[in-house]
Amino acid sequence: MIQTNELAARLHLTAERIVEWRADAARLRAILRDSSGPVSQLALLDVEETSGDIYREIAEFDALLADIDRKSHAAAGQIAEIGDALRLVLMEITELGTKMYPQSQVDRVE
Repeated sequence: MIQTNELAARLHLTAERIVEWRADAARLRAILRDSSGPVSQLALLDVEETSGDIYREIAEFDALLADIDRKSHAAAGQIAEIGDALRLVLMEITELGTKMYPQSQVDRVE
């Protein structure tokens, strides 16, 4: 089982990452809103990389949560909302990507 100090540091890191991803989402939203032409492939790459990072964080968090839950259901319940926050930021990034792709410079096959 992870030690209390290690757990606190890990949860703090996850919280920092969520803040960064929300800032990424705001930046991408601004790109989408302010774009008068096609969205750049770099912006789409950013969406894809950010999504991948969030998926990895979710997998790591879920493994941590399962480990904690084996020892204490109450403790797992107290931190479960972090998983919800991760999934919400993933949904936000995914929705932005869905809106960006139709406006992108990606070559279309016709």
